[in-house]
Amino acid sequence: MKIENSQIVSQPYNQAQQAIERHQEIVATRKWQREKVIMTELMLKAYYDKLYDLATYNRQKQLQAAQAEQGRIIDIEVK
Repeated sequence: MKIENSQIVSQPYNQAQQAIERHQEIVATRKWQREKVIMTELMLKAYYDKLYDLATYNRQKQLQAAQAEQGRIIDIEVK
């Protein structure tokens, strides 16, 4: 009878322990998902910042090329 009594007494404890563990797993999963979303947002921001920098660089180079071409045309007309 001791074994049966101890099993009956420990059963609610085991169920409570399992519920606590499930809750901790859910909390850990949600935390990991939040961190993943934050990292994704930061990586997207860095990506778009880099695209903006490249677009600015390309515009600047195109302006410089156009000015250089204009300079060549002016030099040819002056000669």
